[in-house]
Amino acid sequence: MRRHVFYSITLPALSAALVVLSFPTPSFWGLSFVALVPLLFALENAEKTTQRLVCGGLFGALLALGMGYWLFNALTGQYDKSFGSAAVFFIGSSCVPYALQYAVFALFHSFLQRDHLLFHLLAVPSLWIILDSTKELTPFLVPWGHLGYATLPFLRFIQIADVGGIHGVTFVVVMINSLVFLLLKRLARCASRMGEGGLSQLGLPVILLLMAFALPVAYGSLRIAQVGSYVEATVRDGGGIEAILVQGNFTQKERWSGMGFLSRVKTYLALSGAGEGGRPRVIVWPETVLNVSARVDDGLLSSLGERIGAGSLLISGGLRKGEEGVYNSACFVSKAGKTRWYDKHILLPYAEDTPGGGFLGTYHNAPETFERGRTPSAVSSPMGVVGASICLESLFPRHVRHSVLMGAEFLVNLSNDSWFGTSAMPYIHLGASRVRAIENRRFLLRASNSGISALISPLGEIGEASNLFTRQQVSGTFSRLSGVTLYTRMGDSILYFAGLWIIFSLMAVILDGEGKAGAVRGEHRS
Repeated sequence: MRRHVFYSITLPALSAALVVLSFPTPSFWGLSFVALVPLLFALENAEKTTQRLVCGGLFGALLALGMGYWLFNALTGQYDKSFGSAAVFFIGSSCVPYALQYAVFALFHSFLQRDHLLFHLLAVPSLWIILDSTKELTPFLVPWGHLGYATLPFLRFIQIADVGGIHGVTFVVVMINSLVFLLLKRLARCASRMGEGGLSQLGLPVILLLMAFALPVAYGSLRIAQVGSYVEATVRDGGGIEAILVQGNFTQKERWSGMGFLSRVKTYLALSGAGEGGRPRVIVWPETVLNVSARVDDGLLSSLGERIGAGSLLISGGLRKGEEGVYNSACFVSKAGKTRWYDKHILLPYAEDTPGGGFLGTYHNAPETFERGRTPSAVSSPMGVVGASICLESLFPRHVRHSVLMGAEFLVNLSNDSWFGTSAMPYIHLGASRVRAIENRRFLLRASNSGISALISPLGEIGEASNLFTRQQVSGTFSRLSGVTLYTRMGDSILYFAGLWIIFSLMAVILDGEGKAGAVRGEHRS
């Protein structure tokens, strides 16, 4: 009984805890390279299929609890839901889907499992990233918490994102976990056999493990030098543009109570400052600052263009009323040019979109639902082509990548993270924007209502950043870039490789099973 509890409960729970601790505390990011080892030991030693499903399901449920606890606080603190209804919603929308996802991982892991190096080297990480990618395709899930994001403090390692994207980074991290597990398993086998012939099985896994660390770090060191020099030269040769990121830090109630709209706009204008001598600058305000669609008309937008001055571009979140309904949008305002709009493509489940019957209901004067935008994500402006994303869209690599393919020379993300409180989620959300900058080698200007607002370099470095829940301006210099990375060109090709490898592994298991069955039948006949 104790053995069953240890492998079915203790080890999966330990893995979930290690993954959670990997985010976003810089001192613990190294745990991401070993966090899955206890789970892999649990699956290896599970005796029945049901036990494996329990291992995976428990890991997923606890992972959702540890990473998404802020959702419960948002439900009780912002939407005034009762403890019971918030718990039911949290379990149903987060814990259950994650439990099912990792139960599926455990099931396939069990079916494909072979005592072979290629299983640990390729099959385990392939299966993991394929299941990760389903979060991007499932309407009621949000793809936060990929294990690759935890390595952001290790900047030399995560630069490989410009080749394989976040799924490529996660692939390598899971591969390292799996190789560590294999080495520990073979070391235990050597110890039990007093080392007879076992040490010879450690050489190749050790070499591959070292390569899995060393090659990304070597590549990252090279890219940091190359991209850093290119960006410095671009700014030095007159390509620098001033960025002003404004963090108003208004509470949710202040923003959506229907009162004080013009007062908030004046606060943002004051924090934006006055342009000097027509110097080029881009001012970014957060999501839904202009949140009274009836008052967002040509007169207001023209007034904003005059106030920011010549040579300035204002990018602000707002509501846009169309024929079909209300859009969560970004408007691009300048004194000389025509106002352009980007309407959010990917809506937040349950809050902006209502799968499940609109459990959350209305929130003060905020629209209960938004229409899904169809405008291009790359917007032409007097400052160049801008790749736009609003809030959680920064968690979807394909969305940001598509804007760069359409010609975006720099990226902006307008967000409101006040729902998350002081949890880890504002840092996780910021981390996603940093990886989007690395994947596409673009500057990214991020403005959030309550933080964290930051100017992010094409290396994923944070030049200037705000604190959480402060009213402040963040400023810096960026440049427009036009190069295209391998990831931007090829996208998530690693998922195709992973899918093909899983198909190959399935065929190998089936053929192996048929071969063994044929051998048994031959023995019976003889």
